[in-house]
Amino acid sequence: MISRAASAAVFAALFAALLQWLSLKNPGQWNTGVPLVEFSLLAVAAYTVSALLCDRIAGEHQATPAMRLAWLLLSWSCWASVIRHAIFAARGMNVDPWARGIPGYITTQTPMTISLLLLLAGLLAMWRAMASLGLGFHARKLDLALFILIVVAIPPILLSEGVQRPVSDNLLVLVFRYAGAILLPAVTAVGVLLHRIVVEMRGGQLAKALRCLILFSGIRLLALMIAVNPPLKSVPGLQAVSLIALAAVPFVFTLAAAYRWQITLSARQELEEQERLPVTAC
Repeated sequence: MISRAASAAVFAALFAALLQWLSLKNPGQWNTGVPLVEFSLLAVAAYTVSALLCDRIAGEHQATPAMRLAWLLLSWSCWASVIRHAIFAARGMNVDPWARGIPGYITTQTPMTISLLLLLAGLLAMWRAMASLGLGFHARKLDLALFILIVVAIPPILLSEGVQRPVSDNLLVLVFRYAGAILLPAVTAVGVLLHRIVVEMRGGQLAKALRCLILFSGIRLLALMIAVNPPLKSVPGLQAVSLIALAAVPFVFTLAAAYRWQITLSARQELEEQERLPVTAC
């Protein structure tokens, strides 16, 4: 049975998607690169819940240091996202003193880059921990096709007009300009590795959690590919669909953490039921 946190994440994702759909009637909010204040605050809430859940999940892995590290890295990645969306919210309310120009670009790209680095490290640590158990070592044609698609997607992203802005000789701008375009495909590539593990698991709460993590990175990459590819942007309704899906992304991560936390809650409930059983003499 899905936990209350998972149910809340699903409804919040649908609400965020609806909010984004309504906001498309006012595209000026997106032309400045600043999401709606309401969406930014929802994202702050989603990533905060995700960070707290990931931290608690890490605490359950005292006997498995590799998995503990993986969930800690995911928690820290969420906190970096909290900072980024808090900046967006402040900017939307006109209380950000570095809202314009290069300083504004750096203040938002710094937490995003840190978040992606931590996310990549966390997913890699998780894959290595599971691979040590013999899972995920049997690649299939679909896995190879997805890897090729990800590699092919990188050059158009790097050469796109959006990635090339802003024009500056500032070293941080040059680093951030390409960081997301490289790190996001890398995160998705690790997601392909986790996908093979999910297939081999054949169901279960952990498999659901991993699917959500894969979906989390996959949606972001697809939305980026659509945003920087003029032929794809010209497809009627495609960009709108990608933006609506992107609005739900923070809550997809929350759903992943909730599915994993449900394992802990179920184990605790089972232990409590066993402790309530009467002791019988042999």
